[in-house]
Amino acid sequence: MKKIPIRAGMAPVEFRLGPGHTIRGRLVDHQGKPVAFAPVEVAEWRGHASLKWSDRTDAEGRFRWDGAPADVVSLLLQQNERGVHRIEQVRPDGPEVSFQIVRPLHLRGRVTDAETRRTIKAFRIVPGGSWGGSGPILWYDDLAREVFGVSYEMELKLTIPYRLIRIEAEGYEPAVSERFDRETGESIVSFALKRGPGFSGRVRLPDGTPIEGAQVVLATGVSGSASIQNGRVLSGNDDIWVTKTWASGQFDLPATKPPFTVVALHKRGVARVDVDARTRGDLALTLCPWGRIEGVLRFGSRPVSNEPVVLDPRDESAHRDRIFWSGWTRTDGDGRFAFECVPPGPARLSRQVVWEEGFVYRGASPAAELSIEPGKTVRLILGANGRPIVGKAIVPDGIGDVLFGRGELAIKPGDPKTPPFLFRVEPNGSFRIESIEPGTYEIRIVAYKRPAGGLLMRRSGLAALASMRREFTVGPIPVGSSDQPIDLGAIRLEASKS
Repeated sequence: MKKIPIRAGMAPVEFRLGPGHTIRGRLVDHQGKPVAFAPVEVAEWRGHASLKWSDRTDAEGRFRWDGAPADVVSLLLQQNERGVHRIEQVRPDGPEVSFQIVRPLHLRGRVTDAETRRTIKAFRIVPGGSWGGSGPILWYDDLAREVFGVSYEMELKLTIPYRLIRIEAEGYEPAVSERFDRETGESIVSFALKRGPGFSGRVRLPDGTPIEGAQVVLATGVSGSASIQNGRVLSGNDDIWVTKTWASGQFDLPATKPPFTVVALHKRGVARVDVDARTRGDLALTLCPWGRIEGVLRFGSRPVSNEPVVLDPRDESAHRDRIFWSGWTRTDGDGRFAFECVPPGPARLSRQVVWEEGFVYRGASPAAELSIEPGKTVRLILGANGRPIVGKAIVPDGIGDVLFGRGELAIKPGDPKTPPFLFRVEPNGSFRIESIEPGTYEIRIVAYKRPAGGLLMRRSGLAALASMRREFTVGPIPVGSSDQPIDLGAIRLEASKS
C-alpha cells in the first residue's frame, strides 16, 4: 500500500510484491473448546479496510492465512455471522495464537399472563438492537425462535451496542425488554403479557386455509416507509413492526394509534389492509398470489451479463407512502433474470446505473412498463428493440470544475405518468443510452458546481451552473434493433442565469 501524490508528468508508480507471510490462529469459546467453522476476516491494515481475505476455522477451531503482509493486521473473529466477536491485532510468522471468545450475554426467565399470572408455555423470542440507548430499534425477525415450556434460556449474540428481546404469544400484546449495553453476563428477564388493546388478525388463503409463518408488517409512514424488496422486508424503524403468524394464521400487533397499514408476505402470496380509526374487529388478510417476471437483458444483438435489473411496482393505493415496494437482481452469464415475488398491478422494469461516489439511480434504459397479474408469469426481452444514442456534453468556458447530474431522456409527446429514462453522464461529458426505440425524445443534462469534499459531504442542494434541452428523433429500425448508435455529437450547455 502506498500513498501517491498525483501531479502532472509524474513517473510510473512501481509496486514490488514480496512473498506472502503466514498467520496461524485458533479460536476457542469461554470453556476452552474449539469454535468450529467460525468466520475470520481482515478488519484493518495500516488504518484502512483494504484487504479482503476471509476464511472459516476448521473442525478444531484453527485457521491459517499464507498471504498476509509483513506487518501487523487486525483480524475480526466471530462465533457466528451475528455472534459475539472480537478484533485482535496479529503479527505474522509467529507461533499459533489462541483467541478466546467470551461468553455472550445469557438471558433466562418466564412468560406469564399479566391478569391470571398463569405461565404462558408457547411464545416467540425476537432479538433486536440499536446503535444508541434511545435510537431506532432493528429487529432480527430471521433470528426469532419458538419456545415451548415454562421458561426460556438464550444467548444474545448480536454484535450491536444495545441489545434487547421481544416476546410474542398468540392472543397477547407483544412485550419488549430493556436495552442491554453489556456483551457478557447473565440476567433474569421475565415478562407479563397483556391481552389487548393491540390489533389482531388472521392470514388465510382464498379457500380459508390459515397460513403459518407469514411475515406481517405494520407501517405508519411517520418516520419513513417499510422497504419490501423481492417479497421480503429489508428495513424499518420504530414506526415499523414485523412479526409472523402462528399455526392458526393469527398475528398480534402492539397498541398503535391508527392510521397504519398492515401487509402480509408469504411464498403463497401477498395481502394488504389500511387501518383507520373506524376499523373494528380482527383484521382479515387473504393472500393474493404473487406475479412473476422472467426475461433476458440485451443491448442490441448481445445479451448483457452481470447487470443490475430493478423492479418498481407502482403502488396506487391511497397510502402508498407507508410501503416502498421494489425488486433487485443481476443478470446471469446469458443475460437472463427473474423476479419471483412481484405484487400484482402496474410496474416498471429497468436497469440500475451508478452515479458518482456510488450513488445509484433506477430507471435507466432499456425499460419496460408492465402489468402484473396474480399467479401469472410475464416473459420478455428487455432491450429487444431500439438502438444506442451517444454524444458529449460540453460546458461553457470559465465555469470551473463541474459535476454532471443524471441525464434524462423524456418521450415527447409522452404519457405524463411515464417517467423519463435516466442515464449516466461521464465526468468528461460523454454518455451512451442503450436500446432507444423509434420516436421523438427530449434529452436533458445539467452540470452542477462540484461540492467541496464530494457528494457525501454536501449539506444542501447542488448549484446548477449550466444546462441543456434538445429534441431529436429516432427513425424506424427495419430489423427491430441495431448496434449502430445515433451520434448527437457535441452538445453545448448554456450557463445558468444567476
